[in-house]
Amino acid sequence: MKEVFEVVNKWIGDFTQLLAGLVVLGLFVGILFDDYFGVIAGVGRVMSQIGEAGLVGLLTLIVVVMWYQKK
Repeated sequence: MKEVFEVVNKWIGDFTQLLAGLVVLGLFVGILFDDYFGVIAGVGRVMSQIGEAGLVGLLTLIVVVMWYQKK
């Protein structure tokens, strides 16, 4: 059973890395070609929501960054 969790955890980690790469690629494409897919606008909305949440948003952002650096 432990092996199953390790495999699933590895798949989730790989999928997360793939999504992070796609977001970075989308940002570059948005910068070069006037945000064709709307990625920059989406990131802006997320950052706006975090900013509106105040301290809770800041703590959430810190936790996400710490969690991502752990991997």
